[in-house]
Amino acid sequence: GDLDPDNLYRTHDYVAYLEKTRTPALPAWFIAGFLGTYPHFKFRRDMLTLEPAQWVSLTETQALKKDPKTARPPLPLPAFFRGDSSANNQTKQENLRVWASQAELFYRWGIDAPERHASFWKFIEQTSRRPVSEEIVRECFGLSLEELGKQFTAYLPNAVKKSVAFRLTDGSLPSLALRNATESEIARIRGDWERLEIAYVRNRYPELAPKYVEQARRTLLRAYDHNDRDPRLLAILGLAEIDAGNDAGARDYLETAARLDVVRPRAWLELARLRYDAHRAANGPEKKLTVDQAADIFSAAFKARAQSPALPEVYELIADVWADCALAPNAGHLGVVSEGVNLFPRRSSLVYRAAALYLASGFKAEAANLIDLGIATTADEAERERFEALQGRLAGQK
Repeated sequence: GDLDPDNLYRTHDYVAYLEKTRTPALPAWFIAGFLGTYPHFKFRRDMLTLEPAQWVSLTETQALKKDPKTARPPLPLPAFFRGDSSANNQTKQENLRVWASQAELFYRWGIDAPERHASFWKFIEQTSRRPVSEEIVRECFGLSLEELGKQFTAYLPNAVKKSVAFRLTDGSLPSLALRNATESEIARIRGDWERLEIAYVRNRYPELAPKYVEQARRTLLRAYDHNDRDPRLLAILGLAEIDAGNDAGARDYLETAARLDVVRPRAWLELARLRYDAHRAANGPEKKLTVDQAADIFSAAFKARAQSPALPEVYELIADVWADCALAPNAGHLGVVSEGVNLFPRRSSLVYRAAALYLASGFKAEAANLIDLGIATTADEAERERFEALQGRLAGQK
């Protein structure tokens, strides 16, 4: 009853979670641009106002307002969309600052003019699935890449001077039926939060991590020892042991949660991985997975695939199993891996696995397309070299 609906908005971290887990995966520049812009929105009743933009730094913005010719130039659009920070004859650190500022500005350019909204959102949808190209830019904006770059650059002096305002549609709160949480629910929810702290602490203060592991275990076992066998609790117990590096201790919890048909994609993913590791260890380094062993792994991996949010690691594991299986995959089997690429086209580790698997299975045209995608979407030189080496293998088979 004390909530003021005129002052409610989603936190930056929650918005970041929504942006980063959306599938197909949003372009990196759009995520950076939206998240960089979000704190500068002002919410009040039915109005949303975005304050004037800043270009690179406060000092450079003030200089730009006085004389647009002093503005540091943006990155060329092809390099910007690709995430390439090697252009403009500047240091990588300087280019990263320009890229981040340019991401905010391009997002702002897209939403500023109402007549541009439909074209801009179409552009986001198109480039969520494939790299930016001259064809996509013309299809969405009716401009060449060069013309789009000029229009965008011309927008910069205005963006640092004026606000942008939007009128919101109804944002009334839904009615909520509240009740007190049970002791088991409190233990499960608190234990899950404490589990999430483990990785954070291990990265920064590794000597303290064991204490956080024990705290999460104590909280979760408080419910388990009172005979709570909620599959969500069992899944969290299993994930806590995974995060603690105790794969052996996690297996029973995850298998029991699976028998109770838990809805938690990462629990199914970790169970599939544990089964995969167990079968490989039993087979030894030379022997391939049998059909039955692959089916055992896939039964868990496909459960994870059917749940939300989609996880790229699920598709990577499916690709690894097919690469290690005695049965050669057909086009239908490989279509599942291709589905993962469609959802996560910029995850180079997944695209590479898919390309290598298609090539090993004799599907050369599909492999070539995936290699081209990997080369076009990665800004990492080592990753590009991996794809080029795969391209060389493909050329040698023709």
